[in-house]
Amino acid sequence: MLCSIYKSTKKDGAYLYIAKKDDFTPVPDALMEMFGRPQFVMVVNLAGRTLAWWMWRK
Repeated sequence: MLCSIYKSTKKDGAYLYIAKKDDFTPVPDALMEMFGRPQFVMVVNLAGRTLAWWMWRK
């Protein structure tokens, strides 16, 4: 699975992770308004990775 990462132009340190590059339709309008114009950062391939929260769930 690919994940596209964008940084906020309004809020320092805020990032948005979405499944499809440049497809913001699943993101609520209120969040997009708060986030500002997204600036593309990178695409990350998540295939075969263990997410950090799984490591702490025991």
